[in-house]
Amino acid sequence: MRRNFMMERLKQVTFKNRIIAIFLISSLIPFICLGFISFYTINSILGNKVEAALQNNLNQELIVLENTLNNMNHVSQQLAFGGGTNKLLEELFHETDSYQQIQLRNSIKAELNVITFSNPNVGLMMYYYPETETYDFENFRLRSEFKPDELPLMAQYSEITYFGPHKSYNGSINQYVFSTMRKVNLPDQDVYLYIETGRNALETLFAPENRKSDSRRLLILDNDGRIAFSENEGVFPVNSMFPGQGSQAASGTYEAYYWTKATSNQGWSIVSLIPKNELNQERNTRSLGCRCRMRSRTWRSS
Repeated sequence: MRRNFMMERLKQVTFKNRIIAIFLISSLIPFICLGFISFYTINSILGNKVEAALQNNLNQELIVLENTLNNMNHVSQQLAFGGGTNKLLEELFHETDSYQQIQLRNSIKAELNVITFSNPNVGLMMYYYPETETYDFENFRLRSEFKPDELPLMAQYSEITYFGPHKSYNGSINQYVFSTMRKVNLPDQDVYLYIETGRNALETLFAPENRKSDSRRLLILDNDGRIAFSENEGVFPVNSMFPGQGSQAASGTYEAYYWTKATSNQGWSIVSLIPKNELNQERNTRSLGCRCRMRSRTWRSS
């Protein structure tokens, strides 16, 4: 019955009105399609811009971190293979006279102080003796018993090992630091040089207590993609494999997070985590601003 009613109403429409209706529909459809295409194109472009900005920021942070670790590596090479300090350590090892031992210790401390003051990004520095589990010539008071086996392993090579980030053993600061340990080139002794990054060297990068209002969190992956450090252990626990490690992608999503990754020349990686809802909110904000600017330009031109 209703169908017959609709057919009767349609027959009552004049041919002229039908032509006008068809013309209007055929004219509106391209504009509607163009609007949808433009909307999705703008969203895609803005989304790519947001993701590119996140990746660029992470790459800059990677450069800062690499430079800091390279500086520590250079200092450790100076001390581990340099002739001056090593010669004094060897003399101290064989010296039996108490007065000469004091003189040698003062000379070693003076050498270490020169290196510390000339490298502001270097913090705690000391020699560690694994056979006796003791340390010596520390330039700062230690906050607790030194346990290198409990440090989070970041990367290990034949001559040097990188740890971190972890709370500093320096008793005068309460910050996250990176550290290195290198075997010292001494023929008769088993001794290692331990060095941490200095005060505030990476404060803006790894200091969750100073970024409580920031929902962005960071991960550090070792050379195998294992999570060595996590600011979000609920979703990305330490010592687990990073979910995106299987692919070569530099970004992706996992659960409620969007992640971007930057890999160093040495193989370890830094990962930035941002909640997906915040990323979408940023995209929507930029998209709304772009549409407002486009409407303003259209209004002015008219």
